Amino acid sequence: MMWWITKESTKQRWDALNGQSTRLCVTVEVLEEKVETAEANIRELNIQLDESWMMCAAMTDAVALLSDLREKMEAMRLQLRILQRVVGNGQAPAQEYAPRLKISEPLTCGVERDAKEVENFLFDMEQYFLVANIEDGARRVTTATMYLGGDAKLWWQTKYADIQANRV
Repeated sequence: MMWWITKESTKQRWDALNGQSTRLCVTVEVLEEKVETAEANIRELNIQLDESWMMCAAMTDAVALLSDLREKMEAMRLQLRILQRVVGNGQAPAQEYAPRLKISEPLTCGVERDAKEVENFLFDMEQYFLVANIEDGARRVTTATMYLGGDAKLWWQTKYADIQANRV
């Protein structure tokens, strides 16, 4: 044995080492708890990150859908305007006609067989179609036949019956 090491100094050293060992164990336990907490936080953050990515993808899809809907809506607006013009509900340009213009109806035709009367009737009907914004040929024929009278109306009734029966 060595002469300078005594039992007392060995016991003190042992106690000191034992105290340091205890403090180290406590420190290691605290560090392990902190590591576990950090790992749990990381797992939670990964879950939140995945949810954020899914939400971002859903929002991107929604933006694309909104863009498509806007395009379809604009196309539908254009179709509506075209249909309104075809039906006659479109707005007339301001310089052509006043908005509350009362259109007088043409006189009936059919009393006499006079070329001048027929020419005047046709001219009146053309003017009426122009002012009433009637552009479709079938509508023009239907409208014009409403103003026939006498023999002309009788002729048209016969002709119309033939058309309906596919005899023409």
